[in-house]
Amino acid sequence: MSTHLEHGFRLHPPKPGTAPDPFSFIAAARAALDPIRQSAYIVALARRAVEYLDTAEHTDQPVAAARAYLQKKHKRVLDDGIRQPGYDFTCTLTVGPDPNDSAGPLYVLVFAEMPEYLAAVEQLPGVEHWPYWNSTDGPADVSAEDWDARGQTWDRVLTDQANPSQLRPRLSWDLHTRWSDYAVGATREKILAAIPSRAERARMLARSKVVAFDSDGDLRPAEDIRADVDAAASEIEPTLPEVTESLLWPGR
Repeated sequence: MSTHLEHGFRLHPPKPGTAPDPFSFIAAARAALDPIRQSAYIVALARRAVEYLDTAEHTDQPVAAARAYLQKKHKRVLDDGIRQPGYDFTCTLTVGPDPNDSAGPLYVLVFAEMPEYLAAVEQLPGVEHWPYWNSTDGPADVSAEDWDARGQTWDRVLTDQANPSQLRPRLSWDLHTRWSDYAVGATREKILAAIPSRAERARMLARSKVVAFDSDGDLRPAEDIRADVDAAASEIEPTLPEVTESLLWPGR
């Protein structure tokens, strides 16, 4: 069976003779991840609100419309289990020990669409990126023997050795799944600060106008698509108005 744990980490004891505390780790992870979640939400909200303005798709209360759009995406992630890249701000951590080494490291899996979450976890004290996969050879700096041992460790952490079809219980923690948590801190000032530049807005519109396939249905060369996007963006950019508070929150 193929195994791919690129999102795997291990948490080392703070000092020899002690055991890592999963609850202290989760508290530290929340402190590191929550600002990333809030920032990503605000950026997505600002971009979507501006899309409504620039496309005239929705002219009444674009920020409110953008919130509703993001909420719908959030619901699809949680209720329907459908991936929503760019709109999935959730993160789940699972933590468990190696049953053969109760005094050793804890093993962490990070489930997230946003790579910023994985990078932040890796920067936490005592955390080491410790991935494993068996579809191809391991990294050049890990011997075949050590790579095989790593795979056996992950197998013990994740599966019940007496009943390999069963997963071993692990501590699981979710970063904010209630929709109301996402609006906390999304002030007007922060939303305005996250508005894309005119150049970014022009490229967003240009990408939606450029045809990626030729008349035969084949994908055009990437350099040709980029050239057309650049040309379209240069024409669009001067026509875009400055985004003001009165445009984002008309009548308020």
